[in-house]
Amino acid sequence: MTKHCVLRALVACLLLGTPVYSGANEAFGRYSNSSAIFTSNGESLSFSLVGSDLELEITPAAQATITLKLSLDQTDFGPMAFVSWGVSGISISASNRVAAIGVPSALKFEKRHGVLVVLVDLETNRWGKQYFVDLNGKTNGLPKFAGFLHDSEKLAVVSDTNILSRGSLTVGVINFSDGRVTKTAYDLRAFPPVTRFFFDAGNGRVWLGFERPQRSDAKKNPSILQSLALTGEEGPSVSLADLQVNHASAKWRMLDTMAFPNLTTIIVGETAWTSGFSPNRLWIADLTTKSIRSMNLPKDIGKAMAHGLGLDWYENVQAPTALSPDGRFAAIQISQTALGPPYIVDNYVSKGSRLTIVDLQRMRVLSTIKSEHDRSPAGFALDHRNGKVTLLVNWGEGGWKRLEFPESE
Repeated sequence: MTKHCVLRALVACLLLGTPVYSGANEAFGRYSNSSAIFTSNGESLSFSLVGSDLELEITPAAQATITLKLSLDQTDFGPMAFVSWGVSGISISASNRVAAIGVPSALKFEKRHGVLVVLVDLETNRWGKQYFVDLNGKTNGLPKFAGFLHDSEKLAVVSDTNILSRGSLTVGVINFSDGRVTKTAYDLRAFPPVTRFFFDAGNGRVWLGFERPQRSDAKKNPSILQSLALTGEEGPSVSLADLQVNHASAKWRMLDTMAFPNLTTIIVGETAWTSGFSPNRLWIADLTTKSIRSMNLPKDIGKAMAHGLGLDWYENVQAPTALSPDGRFAAIQISQTALGPPYIVDNYVSKGSRLTIVDLQRMRVLSTIKSEHDRSPAGFALDHRNGKVTLLVNWGEGGWKRLEFPESE
């Protein structure tokens, strides 16, 4: 979906009262029912919702895959229904002993919706405790699974992002020791209009992406990014001026994806706002040294040439971005859309998405992968060890596929 189409969809949803999500792991109007992750020791976990069953595949390094199944019709809280406008996710504790899967759900026989969280004991490869975190009663609440906080076994499990007003944010945290859920409410009215929420649970933060300030407001609201601690404290901000260093075409309007290798490094992806062959961009900001590195994410020139020299061809950077556990490599999702006939009205045709694997140390593209049938990935994860990069991806058909690339390719 192009930027133009996104804005029109948002306006329509505001008029119709339809929930739309803008968050860390998903672009407007889309949701994922699959997710995957690698542990720091090379074990992979991937889950998918198949009908009413939650299927989890655990693949220890160099060992056979173990499959676990759990029916949403038979949870500890009764039958659940998957909420399609939420975002599912998977997270692993720093100890690699426990994993957690979060599925936006609703109790079938009650007017309650939130996130069903299911733990997985990675030492026994068995399902663990289940939790259901309600939202705070707002009908337009948008549930989302964030993940484990810091080095603890506490989980940030739900964000209630009130997109219609952009005025509030509610995050619930589960404490495993007593099962209690602590909710933190944020009043965002003191900030500029928020266009994105990016959750960095591993570092205990949520980042707010703002609209780019107009020239008259640039001095009053100079930052494009502002972080909040998940305990409610205000954190560091990143200025637009710093992020635009050496940017030949400073046309930044909206952040498209973020990723967080560590507490002081943030990765930002942006979509070029010009037609033709202008590349998208990837930024790496070091908050300690205030240094900025950037690189181009080239477009598919062949496809752009075939669609009116790129005038009818759009490539948009999208969330989520997957990082290898060591933070060395990233997999960036780029959606591809063409303008279909009669070409004089809005008729956008999806051409799927490609995954661009980037070496963040050498600042170069390692490889680009695309589905054979113009599909977008339902879920993907990245690993790097022993001189190779492994991509685990589900294109929505045929299950999870594993691709390997030499790191020096």
